[in-house]
Amino acid sequence: MNNPIDVLQGLVKKERQHPGPTCIYVASHRDKYGDIPFIELIPLALYATVPDLERLGSHEVKQLAQIASQRHQAKNKGKDGGLIKALFKYCKNVDSQQQAAALFEGAIDLMENTIDDKANSISPKTAIEDIEHWVLISRAHLHRLHLINTRANDKYSNAPHHPEEALFLTAMQANVGLLKGIFGDFLHVGFNTSSVRKEEANQSFTKAVHLHMPLQEGEDFRLEIRIGLGAGMAIEQLISAGDDLYNALGNFLYKGTKSSKTKPPVQLTWVDMDCKLELMLGFKRGSELFLSIFPPV
Repeated sequence: MNNPIDVLQGLVKKERQHPGPTCIYVASHRDKYGDIPFIELIPLALYATVPDLERLGSHEVKQLAQIASQRHQAKNKGKDGGLIKALFKYCKNVDSQQQAAALFEGAIDLMENTIDDKANSISPKTAIEDIEHWVLISRAHLHRLHLINTRANDKYSNAPHHPEEALFLTAMQANVGLLKGIFGDFLHVGFNTSSVRKEEANQSFTKAVHLHMPLQEGEDFRLEIRIGLGAGMAIEQLISAGDDLYNALGNFLYKGTKSSKTKPPVQLTWVDMDCKLELMLGFKRGSELFLSIFPPV
């Protein structure tokens, strides 16, 4: 029996002469491959074929991307491992909207690599912090750009669309599987009893959670969560009584509100059949939240 890794290696032996169909396929399914780093996704698009990507499971595709990336780096001994050249070749084969997202994501990944490689040599420390803030905000822009592309390519997409939010840097479509550890038990139950979440049934991503990004480093993030009326009323009673919200919010979000510059950091608004819980989070905790639960899509 053939070794599974050997089989995968045989699928990406060399760069394809005509990678167009695979590039288009990968660009159109960027949300499907959200857990694959972009610097590995580009070589995958240039080395693999659409039939192989369609029949392989997600774990196998991830392994295939790693193998393709290693092959490409071995072939290209330049400082960036041939990523820039590969990126432009990829962009030649996709449409203009997908090109914009690809170039943006490529720039972000290259900048992140710079942070990793030069963290100990760049001075002062504030320079690294400025770069990290640029990467964070850029990720938010990229997140929105991918959502726009998704809606453009799929008129039946469930991606949320609120015209007023075009003016904000807003992350949407949080990964539901990662929310319980962030929310804590009480808030997680309240989230699941909201009418918005009930309408989504068992979808893996939710439009009941929005994270508004600060335009300035060090400022607060604003997290909006739709929760059921019962949970909202319970939190309102705690606030009115001046009681601690630790058990209601959970450790992560509670500490985030304590580090907020905004007073009060917790507000409630009644919306339709739900309650909208708004939490102001300190910059560091908000950054951690964004990178934890919002995929690159």
